Amino acid sequence: MARIMVIGGGIAAFAAALRGASEGFAVTVLAPARRQWPEFPETLNAAGFRTLLRLGLTRGELVRNFPEVRERISRWGDSPVQIESRIPGLQGPVVLGKAALTSILRMAALERGSEIVEVEGLTVARETSSGLHFSFSRDSTAHEMECGFAIDASGRPGLLARKLGVRRITLDHLVSFWIRGPARPELACSMATMSIADGWVFWISDVEGVASMALFTAGRKLDTQVNAAYILSCAPAEILQMMTSHEMWTQSKVESFNASSSVLEQAGGSFWLACGDALQTFDPLASKGVAIALEQANGAALAITAALGGNRSMIAGYRKEARVSFSRYVAERNAYYGHPCE
Repeated sequence: MARIMVIGGGIAAFAAALRGASEGFAVTVLAPARRQWPEFPETLNAAGFRTLLRLGLTRGELVRNFPEVRERISRWGDSPVQIESRIPGLQGPVVLGKAALTSILRMAALERGSEIVEVEGLTVARETSSGLHFSFSRDSTAHEMECGFAIDASGRPGLLARKLGVRRITLDHLVSFWIRGPARPELACSMATMSIADGWVFWISDVEGVASMALFTAGRKLDTQVNAAYILSCAPAEILQMMTSHEMWTQSKVESFNASSSVLEQAGGSFWLACGDALQTFDPLASKGVAIALEQANGAALAITAALGGNRSMIAGYRKEARVSFSRYVAERNAYYGHPCE
């Protein structure tokens, strides 16, 4: 049986592995040796929730782990504050912990028969006449493996695409700076997004009343050290009023992340496809990065399993849809900001 290799250790990687294994194929995930990354909550929209159900996760499991957003608060420019409350009976966005979702998908992929190999690094990846050849290091020892098709779900680094010489195009220099602290108890599972002079501030509280706040701005415009006090000085009064214990917020550690929009020059090759952040990254204001990563992981795995069954048309369709959808996103982004991506 032809083997599918998945490169990556996050949400998209294990979603792709889960779909591939569910279709009856042998799947091996080359996942980076586990690391502890800072965990900040974000949201998953209703479309992403539905994709998780299509992947075989149960509604009960998702509801237990990811509570619905109770209230969404926003303000842009000089417009008044807008408040949207949860509509009973209608699936809305949920408060998502990426580490928790990654763990759930990893376990589901293992239960369906996927093999997970933790590696220290991918050293070689090259296309052959019948698939791909990989060299990687594990336990300080070199290993080799071949597969019929591969999926690059390695996040922004795009490890497989990079080894195969595919260039990433970055459209802007957006960065985010995160801090956390206590929130007013009545605002648990609430989120707020408000614009400021040089970007916007995002705020979200989990079910236990611990909130995270992020400053999104153009990195090259910063001319000051970004610490918790600076981030708090940028926050609108409405968000500051959602917090308790200002002192704990000022003492918070700052975590910074690349938040730029970017895309690979091509979504795949003869024997591989990219998905999720490895393929394209979106402006966080779009609030759809995780949902699209899940949909692409599912789609890439289905296209590859179809190709292994003799139907390669879905490979071409996947690559075309990725190109068209990102072009649509860029047009919408330019229209929103009033200028092209730079």
